[in-house]
Amino acid sequence: MAEIAYTERHIEIKYRKSSGGERRRFNLEFPHLLGLTASFVLEVERFRGTWRAIRVLVDPEDEDLEADPEYLARDLAEVRWHISPANRRDREIPPVVAVWMREGLLIAAGLPDRFGGRHSPLAEQLANPDPSRPAYIWPEPSTWDAAEKTILPQASKYSGSVAIPWYTPQEWFRRPDVAAELNEEPTDEETLAFLMAEEYARFVRRVRTLLAFCRRKNIPAHVVLGDVDKALEYFEHRGLDPLNQLSWAEAASNVFDPMPDAFLEGTDLKPPPGPEQPEAVLYAFGHWPGYERADAVGALILQGGKEVGSLVVWPNPALPPQAAAEVAFGALMEGLAAVGVEEIRTVDEVLPFVLCPGCGELLLHFPDEDEDGSGLWLPDRPHVH
Repeated sequence: MAEIAYTERHIEIKYRKSSGGERRRFNLEFPHLLGLTASFVLEVERFRGTWRAIRVLVDPEDEDLEADPEYLARDLAEVRWHISPANRRDREIPPVVAVWMREGLLIAAGLPDRFGGRHSPLAEQLANPDPSRPAYIWPEPSTWDAAEKTILPQASKYSGSVAIPWYTPQEWFRRPDVAAELNEEPTDEETLAFLMAEEYARFVRRVRTLLAFCRRKNIPAHVVLGDVDKALEYFEHRGLDPLNQLSWAEAASNVFDPMPDAFLEGTDLKPPPGPEQPEAVLYAFGHWPGYERADAVGALILQGGKEVGSLVVWPNPALPPQAAAEVAFGALMEGLAAVGVEEIRTVDEVLPFVLCPGCGELLLHFPDEDEDGSGLWLPDRPHVH
């Protein structure tokens, strides 16, 4: 991994020392966690006819930077940069997470080999992204490092498989340890809602990282569904501290049930009364919008222009991407058919998580016509929790 250094103005990621060759600087951006803009400067240098990355500069005061600068820097320190003439796309490289064309050069940010993923020509990756690459985007480095120290040494001792807990947003923020950390400093509701969405996106990324790690190391793993009430009862009987993360790891292995292929959340749906035919708007949410894989799909059910119900489906994150999509949308369509919905509209993009700051519920957020031209519009509405 590259060295991370802090200067008065920048966070500097140093990949190698300069050899004194010709240098260029590029201002680059890409969508990071939760769809937040990652903005930084890449410095490259020509060495024996080949362009190499020297360093990246992240300016925490950059007005275009939306992502957490320190969190972003840890990711950029893992990147393997592949720089070549724009017409050279035949070189086989690891899975890439972002590509830019600048000054006749093709700049690709690739995953390190330790995360796995099949090497393939860049042209092939651009034409047909590989859905088998770990977590679809890159794993979280700190979680991968922790798994190297904890899961890997114990792998030979597991009689079954590693239990990896998955929580819905509402359950995640009911955990006393999570709530305590989130509420360390008082803040307004808008800021709190953003911090909760960011925290939950990081949680989802950690789960997908652990699953990717286990696949990479051939360690059996399965996902269990987090249940805070079960865990607290278990802690009381065992004398465990609910503010200790190790207590929650023990609960995952001993009291949580296996997660089904699809877990449904929603209102108590019944065929709505009235002459108007109910309709639904379908959406998808993800912890890393901009990539095709969604972490949840859902539907807002309307009748006469008013909301009468909603459904959210969480596919098991251990499922392959295609199977997860089929299972999730299948469960969603089955739920809609049960209440007589026939007309369905779809928001075609994967949206970032939007959570209620009071209870953590995943809220349905649709872009209006001014945002993406979809023509969908939903007025602001109170959320009762």
